[in-house]
Amino acid sequence: TLTLNCVSNNMLSFIRRESGEFLRMEVNGTITVADLVENADVKGSVEYDFISKKQFVYEFYFSDKSGKEYYFNGHNDLSIFQPIKSFSTLLGEIVDRESGKIVSTVVLKIEVKDIFPLIASFRITK
Repeated sequence: TLTLNCVSNNMLSFIRRESGEFLRMEVNGTITVADLVENADVKGSVEYDFISKKQFVYEFYFSDKSGKEYYFNGHNDLSIFQPIKSFSTLLGEIVDRESGKIVSTVVLKIEVKDIFPLIASFRITK
């Protein structure tokens, strides 16, 4: 289970291609992975790479109760021909930060009924 809050602190940087922060948001939230962590805090970023990779790229870090650190690297492959699958399937890996070994491969599915509420949850707050 993955719950993320995504924030861009500067709308102009978010929409300007040359800003270095183009379509990139900081994330925080929680992750639960069976036999690994439960409601662990996550911090990292989500970048919408529509131009070169045509992917949503997720990168964040979290720790288990003993302090062991993990890295999550994931992506959604974007396709105008399969828009529902693009938004509903996240592929990724959980990596032990100390050893660099892959702990788990991830296929996270968002139910189709939750895609539009997810998109509708985006807000401009400042």
